[in-house]
Amino acid sequence: VFKRQSFFFFQAEDGIRDAQESRGLGDVYKRQVYDWLENRRIGTQKVDKAKVMSISWANETEFMTCGVRHIKFFKLNGKNFTMSQGSISEPTVCSTYAFNNTVCVTGDAKGNLTVWKGKSNSQPVQAHQGQVYQVLSNKNVLFSGGHDGKVISWSLSNGKLAQTQVVVEMSKISQFPAGIRSLDVRSDGAMLIGTRGGEIYIQEKSAQPAILLQGHYDGELWGLSVSPDGEKCVSCGGDKTIRIWDIGKNKMLAFKSVSQDLRSCDWAQDGSFIIASDVSGKLHIFDPQTLKVRSEYQSTFTKKNQWIEDIKISPDSTMAAFGAHGGASHIEIVEIANGQTIKKKGQSKLTLTSALNHLDWSSDSSLLVVNSQAHVLCVDTVSYTHLTLPTIYSVQISVVAVSLKKK
Repeated sequence: VFKRQSFFFFQAEDGIRDAQESRGLGDVYKRQVYDWLENRRIGTQKVDKAKVMSISWANETEFMTCGVRHIKFFKLNGKNFTMSQGSISEPTVCSTYAFNNTVCVTGDAKGNLTVWKGKSNSQPVQAHQGQVYQVLSNKNVLFSGGHDGKVISWSLSNGKLAQTQVVVEMSKISQFPAGIRSLDVRSDGAMLIGTRGGEIYIQEKSAQPAILLQGHYDGELWGLSVSPDGEKCVSCGGDKTIRIWDIGKNKMLAFKSVSQDLRSCDWAQDGSFIIASDVSGKLHIFDPQTLKVRSEYQSTFTKKNQWIEDIKISPDSTMAAFGAHGGASHIEIVEIANGQTIKKKGQSKLTLTSALNHLDWSSDSSLLVVNSQAHVLCVDTVSYTHLTLPTIYSVQISVVAVSLKKK
């Protein structure tokens, strides 16, 4: 929701650019101010060569920007800007005008809060251990949130900040990285808290914060599979966690931390186990209720950057097949006994000419369908005779069917 008629648009060397308007800009971050109601640009001005981390409005014509190496205060007069520059010793990452817009408060990478009156500043106050990620003004109260997981309220007296209270310490509540990344306060005082660990909490009055939303928080989400009854799903990713979710309630039911990034997972059709693979090529069997590790198995994929790209459990829940990212991949098959232990069953004679994308089983657990990055569509029979099929939409897809039936 826009709170005023004008808004900012920043352009940079590695950002979105307009060929004509950005001509001669070089590596300088450029600020453009737009009147969104009238659909017109008000003005443009260079800001700084280093990253701009935050902008804040004091009123309809005065605003400030801060970043890695600068803090600047601007006044808009028609299409023109006047600017005054302050001095900082640490990268400044967040800002807000507070206490009825009488001062500007910034937070820096070392955990300090600084009060600015124009380009003049007070002595920085150590507010957090680690970076201050968020400062938020609500009436006559300032809130700050930092890497230490604390939300702190502040008052202003004689131009100096005074700590009122520690509103909450998320490190005592969350099981994941608790650093505060985002804050918002409702008119009745309820506070939304977003954390480094991919969680959003709501704290109403003096009550304990309640979880609203959870998710993975580092790297990518790599694996996702739905339970046989369709009521739950399992996910895994670059944050080195595997999690079970209640789909209907949008709620996490269980999680397990492991030592490596997880890259793929699947849920057995009989519901008896979950399997996942990590970036080192190791397989893990998990209990589908508690995510307790039942068994582990080191595959033949052990080269650097040769992680298991996809893994699928056979419909009869007795085998799993998988292939790798990072060069030409073979297809490896393991046998799973009673959802508890893993042992090698064999390796397909098929060797892909590129990395694996996806694979899946036929409903009777006798065939594997494989899709690779080679962009060639082929069928591999039990005699391993290849048949190349026509290109589809000028994009070829590699599909291989491998018979696993005994001769």
